[in-house]
Order: sequence, then C-alpha cells, then structure tokens
Amino acid sequence: MAKQSPCCSRLTSKLHHDQNNLRVLAQKAAYHSARGHNIERFKVLIAKEKALIARDREMIAEHEAQHAGVAA
Repeated sequence: MAKQSPCCSRLTSKLHHDQNNLRVLAQKAAYHSARGHNIERFKVLIAKEKALIARDREMIAEHEAQHAGVAA
C-alpha cells in the first residue's frame, strides 16, 4: 500500500479518532444503561459524534476530488 501524503493522512487520522470516540461513548452508554443510569447525555454526545464522522467523510471525499486531477 502506498504511503499517504501528509494532507490525506491528517484527514484519515481525524476520521479514525472520531470513530474511536464514538466507540468509547457507545461502550460507556451501554455500561451505564445496564446499571439503570440515565443515558440521555450519552445519546446527545453520540449523535454529535456521528455528525462529526459524517462531516469527516465529506471532507475526505472533497479532498480526494481535489487530488483527482493531480498526477500521483
């Protein structure tokens, strides 16, 4: 696999970071839900994190479109 350029790597890294944050929030929500705690706060945070992930994917798609005309 070819090494990514720094600009692409930054965007991919941010996507992975946000996906990991979503995973952690989901685990915490499941933990607290199993114990009968109120998880409304986690639902809001999870929704925000999903929106960030969608925005990250859009940014990556736009960035790849910018590179489409550039010779590798």
